[in-house]
Amino acid sequence: MESVAKSNLQKAIVYLDGANLSFNNQNYDSASALAILAAIKAKDALAVFAAGKSKKPRNHLEAVSELRSLPKIPNEVIKAFSALLSNKSEIQYGPDSISESRASGNIVKAALVVELAQQRIGMN
Repeated sequence: MESVAKSNLQKAIVYLDGANLSFNNQNYDSASALAILAAIKAKDALAVFAAGKSKKPRNHLEAVSELRSLPKIPNEVIKAFSALLSNKSEIQYGPDSISESRASGNIVKAALVVELAQQRIGMN
């Protein structure tokens, strides 16, 4: 299962890198969408590493609950993940553009989840 966790984490890192590139190119909508994907893949990596599998929740609340159920997840990481998922539909499907400051915040939140996964799984 460690290889599956590392594969999920590698995707999370790629998505977070893409979010940063999009942000640097002032593409704040895509930066935010990629930040969300990064956080989700990092959650999957953490779940597989800790529990042997990810439940692949059907909705955002279940995904937050799954992260919360894993051992020793800092509250700050759970709050960041929850905030990202609570805005997922609006960010990805809403008609309004995402501001620079909001995109920056989304990347910071995603980075918290990815960094925790890197610490736990051992990929830097």
